[in-house]
Amino acid sequence: MTADQLRAKFPHASEDMIRLNAAQLYRPGSTPHAEPYSSAPQSVVQATKKRIRQRTKPLLSSRRSESQDQQALVRWWDANCGQWNLEPNDLMAFPLQGARTKKNGARLKAEGMRAGTPDLFLAVPALESCGLWIEMKSEKGRTTDAQDIELERLEKRGYSTAVCCGFDEAQATIRAYLKWKLP
Repeated sequence: MTADQLRAKFPHASEDMIRLNAAQLYRPGSTPHAEPYSSAPQSVVQATKKRIRQRTKPLLSSRRSESQDQQALVRWWDANCGQWNLEPNDLMAFPLQGARTKKNGARLKAEGMRAGTPDLFLAVPALESCGLWIEMKSEKGRTTDAQDIELERLEKRGYSTAVCCGFDEAQATIRAYLKWKLP
């Protein structure tokens, strides 16, 4: 297949991708294509492959961090909360993790930061629940003792709680919870 045929078949492909595929389709011993890139030297092919790999790396690896999953969940919520007649501000984050100086940590504690507080709160009552607290975890993440104690305490106070490993689980939890949303 010539570069022109590749361009016609794949109109959105980059010029680098067209050149690379045209160069790979030329095999020694076969009739070379009339296109200038069909018999490109191996060094050009390798350089083109490297540029394409650099440009096509996924934005998120297959193993995303807790933070990346939480950011994706908030973006999803902001885009979809209207289907339940809710607002973006109904889902709130409590960013309590991260490196701090002793001085900053003491100030945050004095302002009310508490160990074990879940990451997100959906301030929407449903059935006998006052709202939904969500603790986000990565695929291999585990809750701490302080988080377990706080989640149990919140359940006793009338809240729903969930520990969600990743975006998909958190999204499914919110969808299931909102089936029972009060009008």
